[in-house]
Amino acid sequence: MKYNFSFLLFLGLVFLSHATESNLIQNKQIDSIQYYFNLANNPKDETSLPKAFDFFNKRKQESIRNNDSIATIKYLRQQAIIQYELGDYYGSESTAVEALQHLKGYPDNDFAIFSKIGLYNQLGRTYMELMDYDAALYQFNKGLKLAEAGEYINIIKNNIALVHIERGDYELAEKEFLEVYQKSKRTSDKKQEARALDNLGFVESKLNRPNALEHLKKALQLRLEINDRHGIYSSYKYLSQYYKEKNQMSLANDNAELAYETAKSLGSSSYLEDALKNKMTIEGNESVQEFLKVNDSLKRVNQLRENKYALIKFNYAEQERLANDYKFKQEKEKSQKIAYQFIGAFLVLIFIFIYFYLRFQHKKEKLQQVYNTEKRISKKIHDEVANDVYQVMSKYQNIQPVEDELLDDLELIYNKTRDISKENKSINFMKDFSIVLTDLLQNYNDENIRVIAKNLKSVSWSSISELKKTALYRVLQELMTNAKKHSQASFVIISFEKMNQRIAINYSDNGIGCILKKQNGLRNTENRIQAVNGTITFDSEPGKGFKAKITL
Repeated sequence: MKYNFSFLLFLGLVFLSHATESNLIQNKQIDSIQYYFNLANNPKDETSLPKAFDFFNKRKQESIRNNDSIATIKYLRQQAIIQYELGDYYGSESTAVEALQHLKGYPDNDFAIFSKIGLYNQLGRTYMELMDYDAALYQFNKGLKLAEAGEYINIIKNNIALVHIERGDYELAEKEFLEVYQKSKRTSDKKQEARALDNLGFVESKLNRPNALEHLKKALQLRLEINDRHGIYSSYKYLSQYYKEKNQMSLANDNAELAYETAKSLGSSSYLEDALKNKMTIEGNESVQEFLKVNDSLKRVNQLRENKYALIKFNYAEQERLANDYKFKQEKEKSQKIAYQFIGAFLVLIFIFIYFYLRFQHKKEKLQQVYNTEKRISKKIHDEVANDVYQVMSKYQNIQPVEDELLDDLELIYNKTRDISKENKSINFMKDFSIVLTDLLQNYNDENIRVIAKNLKSVSWSSISELKKTALYRVLQELMTNAKKHSQASFVIISFEKMNQRIAINYSDNGIGCILKKQNGLRNTENRIQAVNGTITFDSEPGKGFKAKITL
């Protein structure tokens, strides 16, 4: 068969076009992977890590469908690192173990060994955060047996030394850090060298070694030279603690402030929280010290309790799954006998569902009427009462003489009506609700009170109804107004946590506290939350601040 030249040229151009398009797609995919890898390792804001996790999760699923085991392992490993950074330690453990499962039976080439080292190291870091130090050392030592390159050995030994610090074995930690530092000097990795030197200086300060301060300062200088901002934060924090132990409070405060400024530049709430905690520790306020001590103790107790029952819960879930499988088989065998019973029960459930649904809708409509009434009254106060008072003030300001006391009273009335109007204004649900809450809480921040919101953006607010959002907004508004006007609080922490299908919000301040009485303010907040099927509890004593826990 013969082809003329034009046709062959056409086929060549088509082939070249497809090849070029394929290369462009491949290059675009590589650029995307690199972008999200950089985003995961250098987060820009609170959304960076979740975005990167979602990207790598989709790529992992795609690679599983394509039977691409190398890509699957890479993406799983990256997911485990992100989960660790997000504080999801059990999720990180599960993902790392899944990656190791994919490595079973895989040839022991450079890729497999490199992946196992990284995964064993990740598991060690995870168990260290879970305070299971024996398991952490076991995983680190498994990675150490495979590691031949100096940089991998240094990273793992550095982590082993951190376990010794957590256990209070400072001499063992010093020995490990000294070895890591000597090896890191023979490499070109200044970041690793500075980390080893900083950790060595910290341990030496605990052991009162004479070289501690020199090593801490040298580590800081190295980090400044390479602009390692995360490392710079660590250096300032260790130096502030060193100077505090030496009772050089001016230098301690200066370095704590530098650590705080560095944390702000990182755009990470976890770093900012740690920096504020360090500042308060250096400043030595007794009430704050007591709060931090109790808070750390509670976190540790909760973590240990969770670790203690994690295996029990896993075994129980596995037993429940097996029991359900057996029960399902039995039900399948009897399905024909109970068909009519099932249909009858199903119809009853439908009627019950319709009853409760209509009841809920009625309750929802009544609640919506309440909020609409609040908005209408707020608008009327602003448009009529506040404006009328303002006009009277303007009128009397132009009439002389007028007693200043009269103008002051009018201004007080005007401010009160304006505040009432502002407190009940409508909420913009078109915006991301996490931003709406952030704006609300930031409005209370000033030189007298510091407000910190934790894990606010981790909640999927899009799944929460507007009625629940409104109730939560008004209650937080009430609590913050109380903290600012009555509680004399200087520090407020509000944390948000997902609990299965519900959300828990914990409010805590360091104010003067009170003897709890269900008066108008507390009763109003309780009624708002209960109206949307939520719960709210209060805890306070004179001199011990005020706490509230909300569940929606």
